[in-house]
Amino acid sequence: MPDLYRTTFFFAGASQGWSESYVFPRDGVTVATFNSLTATAIAQSRAQLLAREYKLVAFRTAKIRTAAGATVKRNADLVVVDYGPGGTTAGWRGCQPRECVIMNGISADGGREKKTYLRGIPDQVIEDAGQLNTGETIGWFSRLSSFQSLLLQAQAGWLQDITQGPSFNVVTYVTGANLIQEVEFQGNIFNALAVGTEVPVRLTGINGKSRLNGLLVMVVVSNTKGHTKKPLALGPFVAGGTGILMVSPKPFISAAAFGQEEARTHDTGKVSVATRGRRAATPRI
Repeated sequence: MPDLYRTTFFFAGASQGWSESYVFPRDGVTVATFNSLTATAIAQSRAQLLAREYKLVAFRTAKIRTAAGATVKRNADLVVVDYGPGGTTAGWRGCQPRECVIMNGISADGGREKKTYLRGIPDQVIEDAGQLNTGETIGWFSRLSSFQSLLLQAQAGWLQDITQGPSFNVVTYVTGANLIQEVEFQGNIFNALAVGTEVPVRLTGINGKSRLNGLLVMVVVSNTKGHTKKPLALGPFVAGGTGILMVSPKPFISAAAFGQEEARTHDTGKVSVATRGRRAATPRI
């Protein structure tokens, strides 16, 4: 597996903002080079889909994983731009702010899918009841096809949570020193893993709404026990709950095709502030 990079595109207009992210495999380039050779063209193409009220205002690429599977921190490059809109005529008048077209990334085997909510779309792209208007007269779907082609050429995809083995019932948990929680399972959830190994585990149903529920990193204690890596202040164990081991590191899924569905409404946020992120520390001489 090559190194992995995540590029996030930032949008603004009509007193709202949002972002869209994609993961790309690439070897032997810096984040700045990736932005120059790959992300810029994708950003320009995405901006050509925006209604006249919107702009693509920045994009940020971060190297997130090495080919060996190690997590990379503080290695990012931010580019501030002013791309878009796709047009300024009446045909490019925007939809209601929460309306969007859903673009589906589909894996090669067809078994996995990632939805991206394309906001900032022209009103002409959709009809009543959210149906896509493929007969629009501004060339929007042709531009969408070009945008998707660039994503496919760059092997765009996503990271996905994938389970590893069956789920196991939670027997109990015990609070140890420094609020570290040791969880016991009814079965060998950590079978054959060395003591001290850090693994992702998804817990559900513990005490109804326990803070333990969700995806967290656990440290293997034995085949049936693991403790949280971070402290958690919890009440006593009451009942319920299951745990399932997740594949680590989170697998990268490359899209083999893109499709689109009917328009839907999806919440947007305030105008986003794109930051460069923390850069790698440089040694002092």
